Amino acid sequence: MSYNEIYFRDPTDPKYRKNVLESDSKLENLITKIKMILYTRKGEVLGQPELGMNLDDYLFESKYNELQIRDNFYTQLAKFVPESSEFKIDYDVGIKSEGYHNVLVLNIKIDDVKILDIEV
Repeated sequence: MSYNEIYFRDPTDPKYRKNVLESDSKLENLITKIKMILYTRKGEVLGQPELGMNLDDYLFESKYNELQIRDNFYTQLAKFVPESSEFKIDYDVGIKSEGYHNVLVLNIKIDDVKILDIEV
């Protein structure tokens, strides 16, 4: 089954394609949906009050529960992106120390290819 989604790559992304309005790539659409989950706060999407990870809540936290964050991510995928089961998605949470504070680092791979590194 083929389906099209609006193309949302950022122009600063090295894989950005100019003059593209929609995508029919399952992988590209999956990446877009993962970014939506990660960058959205719960309650921001009308009709889907549970969509989102609230990552900015961790901005001033000194300790993180890595398992809770990872479980939340996979729960979001299962609920809002059922086609994610067609891919091998690895989600790794790490902590790196930067001077006076720690930084939460999220690494996401799809089919063993790194697609996202996010620091909170």
